[in-house]
Amino acid sequence: MNATGSPPPLHRAALQVALVLAACVAVYWLGLSWAGLAYTEGHRAIPGFELLQRVRDQGLSRRALLVTTLFDQPYLRKPPMMPWGVALSSSVLGPTEFAARAVSALAMTLGALASWWFARRWFGPPWALAAGLAHALTPLFWQTGRAAEIEALHNLFIQLAALASIDLFVRRPESRATRRLLAAGAALAVLAAAWTKGPVGAPVLLAAALACGACSSAGWRALLPAFLLAAIPAGVAAQLWRSTLDLASSTGVAPVTQGVSEFLWAADRVGRVLLLPLAALASALPTSAALLFPFGPDARREAGTDGDLARLRLARAVALACLLSLALYAALGVSNPRYTMPAFALAAPAVAWALRARGTTFTPRRRRIAAWILLGRPAHLLALLLVAAAVYLPLYERSRARNSGRDAGMALGAALPAGTLHADALIDARPEILWYARRANPDLHVRWTPGWIPPPTDLVALLRAGGRDERPTVFPSAATPPLASGRVARFVFEVRRALPDPEQGSPDSHGAGAP
Repeated sequence: MNATGSPPPLHRAALQVALVLAACVAVYWLGLSWAGLAYTEGHRAIPGFELLQRVRDQGLSRRALLVTTLFDQPYLRKPPMMPWGVALSSSVLGPTEFAARAVSALAMTLGALASWWFARRWFGPPWALAAGLAHALTPLFWQTGRAAEIEALHNLFIQLAALASIDLFVRRPESRATRRLLAAGAALAVLAAAWTKGPVGAPVLLAAALACGACSSAGWRALLPAFLLAAIPAGVAAQLWRSTLDLASSTGVAPVTQGVSEFLWAADRVGRVLLLPLAALASALPTSAALLFPFGPDARREAGTDGDLARLRLARAVALACLLSLALYAALGVSNPRYTMPAFALAAPAVAWALRARGTTFTPRRRRIAAWILLGRPAHLLALLLVAAAVYLPLYERSRARNSGRDAGMALGAALPAGTLHADALIDARPEILWYARRANPDLHVRWTPGWIPPPTDLVALLRAGGRDERPTVFPSAATPPLASGRVARFVFEVRRALPDPEQGSPDSHGAGAP
């Protein structure tokens, strides 16, 4: 309190929210449309654009909403939450790069505000701002928060589910209405997370349930309800996903799907799997450093009052959920630290606790360690992160522009006549090239027809490097000259008229016209 009895301006909720929003705008919103779609953004954005157009053409229906497509091919590598988000955003902003990436930018903004809200509720206004800024400025999130990818949206739902569960079972609010609200919010967040990226976030949800059991004043009696709060919505999502796959298969066209097993144990990744927890903690610095402070022989001695002990339990539950998640990901054989991002989505409130305890209960040794991490003061670390973001983000956008298929696709569309363009491997590798080609040439119809030979009157896009080479199947003699060609990063492609191999028979004998 200041001399007038009112809280200092920096402790006021409105000002803290404004500062967190300013950081999010600077890091996640500025320049979103500068570069064209790149990397795997096309796999996420184009199904959303097609979903919006399909709903506009056909109206709302179960098939239109659930069976997402990529160039009209049922495409169910991931559940449809991200395409829903892209479609909703595009209905307001148009089918643009900005609209597709705005879903992730909004998810990161809401995640930072969620970290701020829980930290303010648990540890008090003076330290809540640190949690919101820590979430927004963690370098691990910068790319995914600016990309039309699934991770940021999935991270948000996992964060909300885990933090709401910790609040419900560790803080144990007295109000029945609050308990019901937290339980409903956690269940809906679990359902949404599973409907975004399937079971990928399950290790974090299981770790959060274990953390609730370990840190709650009710002891392990909290484990079962915390586990059921995650397991029941996850089971509902799994059943919905099975019915969606059945619905897609009923069309007579096999949907493109993807299992999680290819991301798990493999003989050539054992070393990286064993090092995953350390690599993941390093990738999430400086926020991840706060996860270590709630533990150690002197941690409990620091909590001298009941209030301090209750806050320590909350901080320890957050830290334990994150660290157990890393162990579970490693046990499953995950080798890429990128896939552990859902664990760190709930880490920021631990920063607020560490800063509070630094000024009240930390031992001298812990204060020295915290000062070293903070570069002396929190403001110093904040300034360093802002400078790093100002340097890194323009470099990232230039790199994304170089790897985008926008220019190559627009040139391809301008060079091709009207007609049907078949592009199996090119769509699988860089679908944005074909999307931009179709935008430049609205009379060009793109088809994804895996595994069959197109009729000779059609156009075929061939991927000649960086992916499967279709030339031996479709162009045994390469007799027809290329109509157009291009290159995006390591992917080289060309378009020719189809020329079936005479040794394999006519196109009709190979099922031309059907996947």
